[in-house]
Amino acid sequence: MKRNFLCLFLAFALLLTGCTGSAAQSGGAEAESSSVGASSATEPEASVSADPEPEESASNLTPEQEADTSSDLTPEEAASSSDPEPEEAASSSDTMPEESSETTPEEEPLVFTAVSETVWATADVNIRTGPGTDTEVVAVLSAGDSVTRTGYQEAWSQVDYQGAVRYISSRYLTTEEPEEPEEPEESTQPAEPAEPAETAEPTETTGGHIVAIDPGHQAKGNSDLEPIGPGATEKKAKVSTGTSGVSTGVAESSLTLTVALQLKAALLAEGYQVVMTRESQDVNISNAERAQIATDAGAEIFIRIHANGSEDSSVSGIETLSPSSANPYVGALYEDSYRLSKLLVNELCAATGAKNRGVQTSDTMSGINWSTMPVSIVELGFMTNPTEDQLLNSADYQAKLVAGMVNAVNAYFGS
Repeated sequence: MKRNFLCLFLAFALLLTGCTGSAAQSGGAEAESSSVGASSATEPEASVSADPEPEESASNLTPEQEADTSSDLTPEEAASSSDPEPEEAASSSDTMPEESSETTPEEEPLVFTAVSETVWATADVNIRTGPGTDTEVVAVLSAGDSVTRTGYQEAWSQVDYQGAVRYISSRYLTTEEPEEPEEPEESTQPAEPAEPAETAEPTETTGGHIVAIDPGHQAKGNSDLEPIGPGATEKKAKVSTGTSGVSTGVAESSLTLTVALQLKAALLAEGYQVVMTRESQDVNISNAERAQIATDAGAEIFIRIHANGSEDSSVSGIETLSPSSANPYVGALYEDSYRLSKLLVNELCAATGAKNRGVQTSDTMSGINWSTMPVSIVELGFMTNPTEDQLLNSADYQAKLVAGMVNAVNAYFGS
């Protein structure tokens, strides 16, 4: 019994001894593991190449060998392994703006086909510093006037204007001289012999007020220059051919003459004396000379008949032009000219139902500035508006225009 008890005691002692050794060995491993963890915190790159069991490999090496092993993968070498990725991103971002700019249509310059030709304006059109409606307007090319085109593009044309490259909307330029399509209009004038036959009647009519009528423009323009007013240094072309109907093709100079002759007949019937600056298309009379004709005849008022034009085909209506009170040439005529202009635009719109665009002041019109009596430019409507162009060239509408102007003249003289 004692022997069995001694054997159990020895076995228990041996068991206690083994557990103690195991715990000591486990404590050493934990210490080594903590040391490795601290190293990992300062050198994270080393964990990339660490063996599956770093504690065992480290415990079998000398300090010198451990130093050699840790130098196999330095922080710089570990960092360099990730360099290509940010370098590509920078390169990619550097090239992106250049690629996008090359493919952006808005930044591509307009391509003009080089030409050298004379073109004519089909309506009053702006001359600009660049090919776009947001660029500066440097001048206006009057309808019928010509300019040299040096480059063509569907929307815009390059032109040589006063030695500089300028731009005009291609829509309002033509390579055909405006006189050619106007010839049929001239040939139709003899079909109305009764109206020209009345030209001698104004001098035979006595006792009535004298009204001067100027049918604007003429078949062929005259680009020679004349002062815009008495003593002026600024000069303008003596007379232009005007615009033309976008639907009818009728020249402004033909329309104004047709209406003016009807107005003359109507005023004669009212007892007025009438002076016409022209009664034919085939004339060459400057704007200053037309004012002089009215002055020489002793006219009391001067009505200048025109038709309007615009780059916007939707624009319509009737307006009149009058000198301002600050006009350096005819400022003294401002009040009477404005009253005449106001009566004309109001009566014309009342008779026709057209949009009333009111009285506009202008001090750059030679035909106004050379006048010596109250003067008004009547813009009967827009020939660049398809609907209004058709109306302007209809007999019924022309009769309404004439009636409106007669009512205005009667109101001006208190008749």
